[in-house]
Amino acid sequence: MKKSCLIISASVAALIAVSCSHEVGGKAGDGVTVSTAVSQKGSVVKKISVSGVLAPDRVVAVAAKLAGLAAAVNTDVGQQVKEGQLLVQIDARELAAQLKIAEASVAGISDQVDQAQAALEGAKSAYDLAQATMNRDTALRASHALSQSIYDDDNNKLAQAKTAYTNADLRLKMLKGSSLSQTQGQVDLIKAQLSNATILSPISGAVTTRNITKGELVGQGVPILTIVDQSVLRLQGNVTQNDVPYLSIGQHVAVAVNGIARKMDGTITQIGPMAASSGQYFPVVISIKNDGSLLSGMTATASFATAPASGVTVPAQAVRSDNGAAEVYTINNGIVTDNKVDVGLVNDSNALILSGIPEGVTVAASNVEMLRSGMRVNIGK
Repeated sequence: MKKSCLIISASVAALIAVSCSHEVGGKAGDGVTVSTAVSQKGSVVKKISVSGVLAPDRVVAVAAKLAGLAAAVNTDVGQQVKEGQLLVQIDARELAAQLKIAEASVAGISDQVDQAQAALEGAKSAYDLAQATMNRDTALRASHALSQSIYDDDNNKLAQAKTAYTNADLRLKMLKGSSLSQTQGQVDLIKAQLSNATILSPISGAVTTRNITKGELVGQGVPILTIVDQSVLRLQGNVTQNDVPYLSIGQHVAVAVNGIARKMDGTITQIGPMAASSGQYFPVVISIKNDGSLLSGMTATASFATAPASGVTVPAQAVRSDNGAAEVYTINNGIVTDNKVDVGLVNDSNALILSGIPEGVTVAASNVEMLRSGMRVNIGK
């Protein structure tokens, strides 16, 4: 019985203590200890870093446009090639023979076109003569100086000359149109196929893969070589949405490559227009000219400092994020008040407050995640 009484008495004492605490302190959760700082005029400089792996600026998989036997393969893995250099020659003897036949057909039809052109010119002369004769006959007939039979005969000759001229014109158009154009098109097609039999390097770079050997059959559209241009390497990473406004295309940044003592000069060449899949992070690409010491696959870090931004500053740990909104807790007579703020540059030490609190107010600089507006806090060191 005595033991039970002691337990009950302890519980009652605890309840009385809590009740007294609420009467004196104000709200549940009071008594959090925080350090403080005073908002003041200042400037913030932020160092932005992008880390990643160096990758070649251009990688081209070379594929054949024409299926056939590889008559010659003029490069191998590790070799440097120049843009326009012959890489692979496909056997095109059949196409060459087809081209000769097609060109002979074009020559034959061209001769027919020449003949048809001459026939048209002759028919045109005969037609013009018949028309002139008919014009004369019409005047003579009107004055009764020409017999009806001669007039009718000349009129028939005019009709025959017109028909001959029309037929000659149609034949010439047919030869020039369907026959000659079709045959010439066949010649052009074969020539294009023949040009595809010669595979040239589209870029200057190093051959990294080779999937063809002399004498093997080349499949149309199947990659046979890979060429990598390492004259410019790319470093891709992500930056936060708060950092994006301080980046610009063409901006120079210092690049530290692991294993190389000196810093390299890099240039921002791309800033992603959309956030990465992680959200609120945007991809950025930095290009570095290769002086011969860089290799694809090396790890590197690009970094630069922003220009100083001035205004009201508070310690970085004084800013609390609440569902995407930023808050700073001010303290007056031991009671905290939350203030919605707009935040500018933030570095490891300080945050620039664009609006929301003035200069010279006391703010909570620790344990801000535990605070709520109206709470009473203890001021620590």
